[in-house]
Amino acid sequence: MKNKLTHISLRFPWIVIGIAIVITIFFAAQFPKIKIDTDPQNMLKADEPARLFDAKVKDAFALHDMIAVGVVEDNGAFRPDLLNRIYKITADIEKLDGVIVEDILAPSTVDDIKQGSGGTMVIEPLMGGEIATQEEADYILSRIKSNPVLRGKLASDDGKAIALFVPIEDKNLSKKLADEITGITKKYGGAEKYHIAGLPIAEDSFGSQMFKQMAVAAPATFLVIFLLLFLFFRNIKIIIAPMVVAVMAVIWSMGLLILTGNTVHIMASMIPIFLIPIAVLNSIYIISEFHAHYKKYSHKDNAIAHAIDELFVPMLFVSATASVGFFALAVTPIPPVRVFGIFVGFGTMVAWFLSLTINPAFAKLISAKTLHRFANADDSQGLLARVLHGLRDLARKQYRPIIAGAGVLVIVSAIGLSMIVVNDNPVKWFKKSNPIRQADMAMNAHLAGTYMNYLVFESNDADAMKRPDVERYIEAV
Repeated sequence: MKNKLTHISLRFPWIVIGIAIVITIFFAAQFPKIKIDTDPQNMLKADEPARLFDAKVKDAFALHDMIAVGVVEDNGAFRPDLLNRIYKITADIEKLDGVIVEDILAPSTVDDIKQGSGGTMVIEPLMGGEIATQEEADYILSRIKSNPVLRGKLASDDGKAIALFVPIEDKNLSKKLADEITGITKKYGGAEKYHIAGLPIAEDSFGSQMFKQMAVAAPATFLVIFLLLFLFFRNIKIIIAPMVVAVMAVIWSMGLLILTGNTVHIMASMIPIFLIPIAVLNSIYIISEFHAHYKKYSHKDNAIAHAIDELFVPMLFVSATASVGFFALAVTPIPPVRVFGIFVGFGTMVAWFLSLTINPAFAKLISAKTLHRFANADDSQGLLARVLHGLRDLARKQYRPIIAGAGVLVIVSAIGLSMIVVNDNPVKWFKKSNPIRQADMAMNAHLAGTYMNYLVFESNDADAMKRPDVERYIEAV
């Protein structure tokens, strides 16, 4: 097989390159069909029990994802002018498409429940309209503080912060609605500070920013590897083939992923970052072998054939073992991880095959003069060679301290692994300087938080929740 591949590539270089280009164009044509998924919930299978229970509870109790709008004023938020601005902001938010109006929590939408005369219960809007006096503003704050459901949630005890909770029909609308709400706050806002936070915003923003970063990181990885190859081999014509192999491997893998109907999740967006360095390895082996043994052969075809013949089995084993490692992820219960493993494994084998075909074909098209100059270049006195020789000598002379240091590093690493902390809060995936993180910190500093956690009590007895002992237990919890 190895001899046939090499022979075909050397004899028909343009045909081999042309076929590879046609296949690459075919897979590249799938890119407009890409479906991007930034929802962390889809890290779980659709039939995952935890996911089904979450959907069941949300449906049973009419729970929705919420956007939290925080208003902070250090001089006191409960003033007539500021409360009236919040009243107008709430009214405009109610007009937005995708907002569940009847479930908005705001001073003007919640009910004030109090005892009336004669043992009656009076239910009326906490803020039925715009107010004119400070006494009215103080009354609203006092009623919030007297309500255990609203205290610390709708307003801070010191009266410096007010929160609006805006339920939305679909969390995929969170970014769009957050931008619209920001526009409304700018329209009516004064000197007070407005913060937009909430779990759906963090999840949606993290996903979109992750894709943006990958769009920068993948080309940056390509550029760094290109510069490193140029540093090592100092010949652009020689390193074109490895970079072409890397690009083709990425396009084939991502194109097949899209063609098979898979969505590109956050994990899948990292496939190019993994594939680019993997894809150039076999090409580096071939170029290095060619450089070392070119002088032994009278013709470049013989030198190329020898390099591939010598490296075929090692490259196959290296690529196959790497692929098996990635393919092993196919048995994990997390769909995006399965997709990631399968297509990185596929791309690794594609890179191996292209290394055996594209490299000889490109080498055949390079002039003998260029190859001769490359093969006869003496880099033994260069900076890189001197550094490597220095490291070699250091390892020989100081092997005991080096081994001891490695042992200490392993022990420290093991201790570090035992201290690992899982961070499953999307808000904390952002830097502290990020507006989402700052909004969350600001609202948590004054209020009870920016999103809800729910605890569900279930019983086989239909009347269990009416029993006094159960009610006392729930209250104690």
